[in-house]
Parts: sequence; structure tokens; C-alpha cells
Amino acid sequence: MSQQLVITISADDRPGIIRNISKIILEHQGNWLDSSFSKLAGKFAGILLVSTSNKNAASLKQDLLELSTESFTLRVDSTSTTEHQPLEHIAVSIVGNDRPGIVDEIAGLLTASKVNVIKLDSRTENSPMASGLLFVANLEIELADSEDFAELQSKLESLSAELMVEICAA
Repeated sequence: MSQQLVITISADDRPGIIRNISKIILEHQGNWLDSSFSKLAGKFAGILLVSTSNKNAASLKQDLLELSTESFTLRVDSTSTTEHQPLEHIAVSIVGNDRPGIVDEIAGLLTASKVNVIKLDSRTENSPMASGLLFVANLEIELADSEDFAELQSKLESLSAELMVEICAA
């Protein structure tokens, strides 16, 4: 039998973080299944999914947790491997003038529409046509059965006159 672990980290960025984690996983015959890591403002953060045998899970978790320091936080959670009916994944791109609260407005609308966010990548960049910043977001979502592309796009565009939204099947 195997067990899956979800590992989340946040650390001061430096070379070798992924190597330290991968060595421990390998030492416990673990398999690195899926991950997403990113550096922001001098911090390195990420989440990964690992599979290992039930026999090795506790010692793998213990050795990973020993990496934690004041500048390196790590959390390990066991996860259920029960399968669920996957919903259709949709790609959404949003571009508009940046302003405080834009993420909250988008998240509120998605929640009200019973849309599950699978992945969110966002950034601000200089606007080529005006002084100020553009908000750029790329999302992967699971669309609720009751929602359709056009309706969701219309709702998102209604948040702001200058908000451009593109939705397509992922």
C-alpha cells in the first residue's frame, strides 16, 4: 500500500532547497508526483505531492519536518487518494488596470458562481498605453455544471469596464 503526502514550504530563497527535499524523498523510496514552486520577493514557496509506501511515510514525514528552521517552514499532510469525478477544466485569462481589491472581486464572483480555482498565477506589469500598472491573471478553474463560458465571461467583465477576459477549454 502507498500513501500520498502534500508538502508545503516557505523559505528564504537560496540554492539547494529543492535538492534537500528531493534527497530526503529518495532516501525514503518516495516518488515526486506533482509540484509547483515560485520565488517572490526573496522568498521561495511551493507545494508538492509525494507518494511513498505506508511503511516509509512516517519516517519520511519526520525527516522532512527536521528541515524546518526559523527561515524555512515546512508542513507535511497526508492526503486521501479517493478519486472524485473530475469537472471540466477551463483556462481563464484576465487583464485590466490594477487596483486594490481586484483579486477579492474576482474571487468573490468565482465563489458565488461555485467555480473552483485549481491554479492562479498573477502579476502586475507596466501598462504600455498609460501610466500605471496592469493586472494580469491566468487561472485554471473547474466550471460548475450550472455555469457556462459566456455567462462567466460576462460576469467577470462586469467587474470593470476595462477588464478583458478570455475563457477557453483547457
